[in-house]
Amino acid sequence: MNATNWSKEKLKIYILLLCTYADDEASPEEIKIINSHTKQTYFEEIHQEFINDTHETRVSKIEHAISNLEFDITELMELRNEIHKVFLADKVFNRKEKYIESLLDNLLY
Repeated sequence: MNATNWSKEKLKIYILLLCTYADDEASPEEIKIINSHTKQTYFEEIHQEFINDTHETRVSKIEHAISNLEFDITELMELRNEIHKVFLADKVFNRKEKYIESLLDNLLY
């Protein structure tokens, strides 16, 4: 899939998956948070794409999609809150997750 054609919803799923897999494993709690904040119809498609991408490809796709979509401040604040919920879903906020948080802050703002 070409990230330049993503909707905001698909980008959100991809970003939340990046947060979920920051520590190399997805907890059931983290997946549940994503599913509660996104459309299930897109989840499997985006999840499969995410799994097949390298870290560098993931960051590049996010960067390209962000540059093609216009987010207002409210949308960015909502996305930031959802990112934070995913990070805290498994009650652990480790160094790898902090790195991803910082990376996303730089890409989004």
